Amino acid sequence: MNMKCVRYKLRNLRFAEGKAAKVDEWLTKQKVIVAKSRGNGKPVDLDKELLLRLYDLKRRTIDRLKRIEAALDAKS
Repeated sequence: MNMKCVRYKLRNLRFAEGKAAKVDEWLTKQKVIVAKSRGNGKPVDLDKELLLRLYDLKRRTIDRLKRIEAALDAKS
């Protein structure tokens, strides 16, 4: 796998921070939906799958955010 040399800028950091905030919001909303579904006695398998995908998206978003921060720190 070839790794590209990427030059991050401050705008990339701002974009990644915004994306992380959106993912947190989606995750919070989905947790509420799962709790309501569980209370109603509905099967929650699909909701849990979506929740797992959102957790994975959150992990990847945070990894990207840390990578950008490290690159900008190394540059300064």
